[in-house]
Amino acid sequence: MNFAQVEAATKKLAKKIKKETFIYDFLSAFGTPKATITMLKNGSRNLSKKEGEIICKKKIFFYSEDQMDVEKVFEKIISDDSSFRHDPRFVIVTDHNKLHALDTKLQEKIDFNIKDIDKKFDFFLPLAGIEKKEFEHENAADVKAAEKLAKLFDLIKLNNPKNDEKSLHSLNA
Repeated sequence: MNFAQVEAATKKLAKKIKKETFIYDFLSAFGTPKATITMLKNGSRNLSKKEGEIICKKKIFFYSEDQMDVEKVFEKIISDDSSFRHDPRFVIVTDHNKLHALDTKLQEKIDFNIKDIDKKFDFFLPLAGIEKKEFEHENAADVKAAEKLAKLFDLIKLNNPKNDEKSLHSLNA
């Protein structure tokens, strides 16, 4: 999936959040194959057998429960070494109102209202195979401009059927 597709999918997700299917809809928005989602739903791919917990190796450690102190539970989970046994890229904890997440590779945390998932989707782009670059000294406006140019490039590429190296280089230039 590309940036524009993920952005569109998360906007759709933000409009219709269902607590029963949130994690599956979330993973789908980032391009997780339907077969993987089906196997997570039926439990054959879920490495956790605990209620409210979904673990997909090298992808996510997800925990949800209604009416909990999300911050406390999140801190407890990320301080427990067993949470990282299956090397999840993201640890996500939610009560379906607030969402707390940790990017285990970059050691970055984020928390927000779950309805704002479409505004915070870029934190989770590695799930779609789009690695974040660390912009330590970059101006926020420059970062936004680069994101918009990436979106434009994706749209131009989509409408140009030639995918050979020379054509892609020309489009990029």
